[in-house]
Amino acid sequence: TIIIAATAAGCNNNAAHIIVDRAIETHGGAAYHAFEVAFDFRDRHYTALRKDGQFVYTREFTDSTGRIKDVLDNDGFTRFRNDRPVTLSAEREGAFTRSVNSVIYFSLLPYGLNDDPVNKQFVKETTIEGEPYNVIRVTFDVHEGGHQDIYLYWFHRDKHTMDYFAYSYETDGGGLRFRKAVNPRT
Repeated sequence: TIIIAATAAGCNNNAAHIIVDRAIETHGGAAYHAFEVAFDFRDRHYTALRKDGQFVYTREFTDSTGRIKDVLDNDGFTRFRNDRPVTLSAEREGAFTRSVNSVIYFSLLPYGLNDDPVNKQFVKETTIEGEPYNVIRVTFDVHEGGHQDIYLYWFHRDKHTMDYFAYSYETDGGGLRFRKAVNPRT
């Protein structure tokens, strides 16, 4: 029984990997390796630059203290207020790092779903609004107090697009979310 369960889990993981590979190719493929993207989200301006394993993510906005620019790159996180670096507590730096990273991460999906800490499992086939979907469950390896978040992604069976996702999360107070892709870009 244990061998059968392990084999079934392996098949589910392989199917999930194939589905995600097709979606990544559909959504941009090799263009994900070197790109520059800019967008606005919730009154903040974001940029993402990746090339040769290097990345720079930024978030800019104005608040009551002045012009804020957050920069997350391979070297870590820095907050600037009116073009001057700000000293932050480890807790605040961690919160801002997670915030910038998560917005960029979600905006680039399905890219990232084949990263090393990602665990994928095929859950089932289903239909939404008359369209066929494959549902993939994603968790992440937990290292040094990491998170236990659980994600579900709905990939169109024929078009290979990622059209919906849902997640439960524990960080920053926790909660549940369900999202539908609107105005997608490749």
